[in-house]
Amino acid sequence: MDSVIEEARAFLPLTVSTTELDDDGMSIGGRNWRFRINTNWRITSMSRPSGSTPTSTLTSTAQGPPDALSSAVRNRRVVDLQLWQHDEYIDLRAVLDDHQVVEVVSDFPYGEWTFSIWREGDPEQVPVYDLSGPLQP
Repeated sequence: MDSVIEEARAFLPLTVSTTELDDDGMSIGGRNWRFRINTNWRITSMSRPSGSTPTSTLTSTAQGPPDALSSAVRNRRVVDLQLWQHDEYIDLRAVLDDHQVVEVVSDFPYGEWTFSIWREGDPEQVPVYDLSGPLQP
């Protein structure tokens, strides 16, 4: 499954310069990318980037306070993308340079997420890489 996101990893690191919360979820993004989660989400501090055991959860709600999201991730860099396999589906995790992980907490099969990258300066933001989930194993 890692080959699915290998192409996106070529664009890393990606700087988080925008954060958005609404009634349906959240998104983080930058000048030429966006990670949109239309379900519950959380930001977790990990002991190491590849670790799966959280040391603390910074945010864990469908909406959450906007200032908590912004202060947790703004000006951080996405340094890795990981596919996280659950029993029936696969979700995406974005690992930040400070070992925080932004991840989907799906209410499968209803939760949806998208990760898109477009050419810098493209006013129409036509994706050169686009991945949506949850994915099937």
